[in-house]
Order: sequence, then structure tokens, then C-alpha cells
Amino acid sequence: MMMMQKYSLRKRAVGLMTLGLAVGLALAVGETMAADEKETTATQQQLAKDLKALKEKRAAAKKSEGEKKKSTRPLQTSTVMKGLTKPNCDALRKILDKGPETSEDWEKLIEHSEVLSEVSFILMDDGRCPDYVWEGAAALTLRNCAKAIIAASEHRNIVVARGAFEKLKESCTSCHDAHKEKTSLLELVE
Repeated sequence: MMMMQKYSLRKRAVGLMTLGLAVGLALAVGETMAADEKETTATQQQLAKDLKALKEKRAAAKKSEGEKKKSTRPLQTSTVMKGLTKPNCDALRKILDKGPETSEDWEKLIEHSEVLSEVSFILMDDGRCPDYVWEGAAALTLRNCAKAIIAASEHRNIVVARGAFEKLKESCTSCHDAHKEKTSLLELVE
């Protein structure tokens, strides 16, 4: 009988310990969930702020479309594109497609990228920037990609240079999709 009482006490003790562990685990999980919930709430609040700021920026951009400041200098955006952007992009593409073979090729990559970086400033200057698409493409993407090509060229890293050039071309596309006048197929045929 005594043996059964000891077994029964042990069983209860194990049961209580198990229950205690379960309660402790539940409390720990609850605390973790509460911390995760606070973090999620903070992230959601930051996302809401970011979304609000983006909406405000878009609204301001739409409002300013009709109030676009006129350039005070004679250099037209189309001239910048034809005279600076296109020739330097074409030169970069040519070198990157075949792969730079000499130190001179690497130097040329740096030179053309420096010009494109400077173009990103010209495109933002003197009332040329109509909206956030232009600002993101010209000021951020074009400039950062040109810098990345320069750094990659200084380290003779063709893979990074090519990747940065691909991203640079995407910045051109996003801006052109939003701003460049479209030519209809009928106009091309005539």
C-alpha cells in the first residue's frame, strides 16, 4: 500500500511539474506573442506613415504637374538625352557586352558612368523634374547605378558592372514609360 502511495505521489508530482512547465511555456509563448504583436504594430504604424507620406507626395506631384516650373536655361531635356545620356549609355553597353579587355576599357567605363552620374543632377536641376517617378529614376537610380558601375570598374568586377547597368536601364524605362511621348503604330507606318 505504501508503494502505491509513493507511486501516486510521484505521479502527481510529475503531473504538477508537467502542468507547471505547460503554464510556464504558455506564459513564455504569450510574452513572445505580445512582443511580436508590439513589433508588428510598430511595423504597421511605420508602413502606414510611409504610405501616407507617399500619398501626400503623389498628391503634391499631381498638383504640381499643372504648375511645372519652366526651365530658365536653354538646355532642353531632349538635348540632354540625345547629347549626353544616349551616347554614354551606348558606349557603356558596347564595352560591357564584349567585356572590358584593357585598362583603357575599364577607364572608359568609369568616364561614361561619371557623365551619367552628372546627368542625374542635370535632369533634376532648373525645373526639369515633374514628379516622383522622374525624381526616383533620375536622382536615385541613375545616380546610384552610375556610382556602382564606377566602383565595379575600379575593382575590375564585370558582373557587378553589368548588373548595375541593367538596373540603370530600368530607371530609363520607368521614366520614359511615364513621360516620353508615345508614337502610335499608325504614325510609324505613314
